[in-house]
This record gives sequence, structure tokens and C-alpha cells, in this order.
Amino acid sequence: MTQLLLLLCKISFVISLMPQPRVMKNGTVTRKFEPCQTIYVSEQMFPFHIQEMLQDYHQIFTKQACQFKMTEEKDSRSKLLYKLPHSLKILMYVENLERLYKVESTKDEEYNLQIDENLYVIIKAKNHWGLIRAIETLHQLMDNNKIQGLPIFIQDEPYYQHRGVMVDTSRHFLQVKTLERTIVALMLNKMNILHWHISDDESFPLLLSNHSIITNTSKYKENWYYTFDDVKHIINYASARGVSIVPEIDTPAHTYSWGRNEEFKDQIILCNNKIKQYGQLDPTDEKTYLLVESIFKDIYELFKESPLIHFGGDEVQLSCYDQKPSIKDFMNKNNIKDYVELQTYYRKRQKQIWNTIIKKPLSVAYWYNAVDKLPAEDDDIIQWWGLTSELNQVATFKNRFILSDYNTLYLDTGVGNAFGNSYQTYHTWKQIYKWNPFPPEIQGSVIGGEAALWGETNNDATNFIKLFIRSSVLADRLWNPHIKDVESYADFVTRLIAMEDRLESYGIGVSPVTHGFCRQNVATCFPVLD
Repeated sequence: MTQLLLLLCKISFVISLMPQPRVMKNGTVTRKFEPCQTIYVSEQMFPFHIQEMLQDYHQIFTKQACQFKMTEEKDSRSKLLYKLPHSLKILMYVENLERLYKVESTKDEEYNLQIDENLYVIIKAKNHWGLIRAIETLHQLMDNNKIQGLPIFIQDEPYYQHRGVMVDTSRHFLQVKTLERTIVALMLNKMNILHWHISDDESFPLLLSNHSIITNTSKYKENWYYTFDDVKHIINYASARGVSIVPEIDTPAHTYSWGRNEEFKDQIILCNNKIKQYGQLDPTDEKTYLLVESIFKDIYELFKESPLIHFGGDEVQLSCYDQKPSIKDFMNKNNIKDYVELQTYYRKRQKQIWNTIIKKPLSVAYWYNAVDKLPAEDDDIIQWWGLTSELNQVATFKNRFILSDYNTLYLDTGVGNAFGNSYQTYHTWKQIYKWNPFPPEIQGSVIGGEAALWGETNNDATNFIKLFIRSSVLADRLWNPHIKDVESYADFVTRLIAMEDRLESYGIGVSPVTHGFCRQNVATCFPVLD
């Protein structure tokens, strides 16, 4: 219904919101306000995680210049503040005050926002994630201490439930502060997933409770690893800002870092590549499964509130298994006819171990593309890194899909690889804008998408310029893909430039949309989408 309403309520002028709300009606009045007179009002006593978020946004509103004011609606002080002509009065009604770590549907991020000509703001949301989305919309409506287009009415919710980015802390260690700033950037873009590719061949930077030797023999510097306390802090920091953390421990390939020590070297097969840095778990060794079980216990303990756990599962080199004759013996004894069946055997054992550890249902995701031959259980989530147009090759799968189209949503390509060689082509923000988030007809369901930033050539210094502004376009496409049907190309670019400016003003460096002339002459430079 809201989708249809959007088509009927085209905005009379560009109010540069990103993503664009599903339904928005506005007038023509402009009012100035004094940021330091902003007051937050509620009948409820908000818990710490909501007040933390509101204080964060207040610092954004006021550029850290003045005190945060929170009061109850019946408080006489609020009545005095209401009389201030340039005061922004934000009245908030939240149905569920509990801390959420994930959303169950798009309805969990639904909100209503109304602003009248006297700067009275009314926000209604089901929970604090919906409140966050509403506050971000309000933040974006504030333009140089004024709000245009009053009165404003917005009814909004995302089209897709899962909207995020993936970062890789194995190839380059990312400081906790970088992860925090990434979470803030996601909040500002109304994205709700930080997919954390924790480990790979190069390193395993999570300090394990029983096998710290894995971290200590693969870390790059003495203190370059994450403790349990670090992880818990990141998860809570993210949930207070409307972001879920999805951890990935990639196996059976991408595991050389597990065996760079005497204790576990026999569980890793070092593949016979030119550069000796790629390894795979031996799926025929019982000690492999004891190690997997121990790591899974840590992962469940840390991430049991996450919406899903990612098991990787991509890029297994079948020829790698030829290097260990005992694997063939095992296969013959167990009637395993080929290496695809051997991977299936590993995945079944892996899932069995996981299901004995978890105390409540927790979904599992795997990477998958058109060349994969492994069967997928119906409850698995498939992260599709093939072309979106190739999804018809798995049209009979009944799974939930996350789209990470290799030709569009891989943000690490086009800038060279770890060895100084050319690597694919760079995918621009325009390509992401042209990307169609509606796949061919399949029996499964698409729950959203992610942009993937692999870490071979990414570190703390490059993280944000590679993620943004391109991920802002993805956020727009996943939140409200139908806006493209009714909006001019120039209006979209205007909104994108405004988003660039917002992120820059908050200290998040981004790749620019265009050069100075075209910023000033958007309609001339971007008349139509070609």
C-alpha cells in the first residue's frame, strides 16, 4: 500500500533525503530553528541504549556545541520550552523499549514522522530501531538550521529487511574505532547489517578462549586482535544504533591461518599454489571437527543475538585434496565418490555440530554462485555473489537470498590486488544505481543485499572512501527501490551529493560523487540516465 502511495505523492521540489521515504507529503513553509534549543520529549522513561542514540544524534544536530535536554511530556519545563519560537520540540512515542539486536521484518523499522509549521515534531515507532530511522530522517531535513517544506508528513519503512556492507578484518586488521565509525555511517544511511568477515587464510584476529595459539601465530602486530570484550562492545554499540553484527568464520577453505602452528598444522592442507598462503581444512580428520566445535562455541557465546551466522563455504580448491592420500582412502571407505560429496559431508558435520551448540534457532548463511554444485538445505540463507540475472539457475531453491552481485556490489575491485596486479574493474555509484534489486522469478525469497569490501587492499585509511558514497546508493536502492520510477536522474544525484556532504560533515571521508562544476549544475551534467 505504501509503495502505491509513493507513486501518488511525488514531491513538488527536491528535499534531499537518502534513502528517500516510501510516503512523503509536504508544504511550502520554511522555518529556522536554534539547535541548542532542541528538546526531546517523551511520556516514557527511555532506557540507556535509547538515550545513548539520542545523545549521539544531538551531537550531530548541534555539532557538539550544547547540552542534550530530555524531559517528560508532563514536565512543566517542557511547556516553557514549547514557547520558544525557534525551539525544535521532538515528541517521541515508542511501543517497545527493549534493546533489539536484529529485526524480524521490515515492520520493525517502520515509523511515522510529522512536523508542523511551529516546529513541533511527532515521531511514532514500534521500537528503538524505528525511532533511529525517524531521527535520521529528521536529521536530514535539518538544512543549515532550517527545515523546508513544512508541514511534513512521512510514513516509512524499508522494502528489504537486510541492508548492509561486509568488511574484512583478516587481510588487514581494522581498529575497533574504525568498526564503530562504520556502524555510525551505516546508521546515517539507514543500513542495518555489518557483515564481519573475521577470519581468512591471512589471519584469525579473534582471540579464541581455548585456542589462542591460532590468533597469536597469525596476527600482524602484538595487539592486533579482538578480545571478547571488544566484540561485546561492538555488538552493543551497533544495536544502540540500529545495526546488527553478522559474523563470518569461513571454512573449509580460507583457513591457512588456523594451521600456522604446531598444534593444528596437520588439520590444514596447504594448497599447491605459486604463493603458499592458501589452506583448507582436512574434512576427513576428526581433530578438525573438535577444533570447529570449539570455535563454534565461542562464536555462539558472542553472537547468539545476531540475525544469522555466516559459515562462508566458498572457493574450495578441489585439487588441494589430492595432496593428501589419506583423503582418498577415507572417501573409499565411506562411499564418497568425489570431492563435491566430500564438501557436502563436511557441511553436514559442520551443521550437526552447530545444532548441538545453539540453544535457540539461529540461521546459517553460505556464499553461493552459479558454479557451486553443493546442495543447500531449505533453511540455509544463500548469499549470492553471482550475477543477479543468474539467479534463474537456482530458481527451484526455496532459500532466502542476500544479493551481493559480483559485477556491481564488490567494492574492492578495480584498484589492484595484494600482489600489485590488475584485478577486475571498478564498479561506480552509477552502476549500483542502475542495478536491479528485483531478481528473476525464483521459488525462494530475496531478503536484501550487501556490498562486499574485501580487505586485500583495504585498511583503516581507505575503509570509508571505498565503502562510500557507493554504499549510500545501495542503501537507497534497498530501502525504496521504486523511487527510481518517479524521480528524475538529476534529483537522485542532488540527493546523493547532499548525502556526501552529510557524511563529510560528520568526519566520514567519502569518495566524491562528481566534480565542482557538476555539483553546481546537476541538471546539465545528469539530464538522463544512460
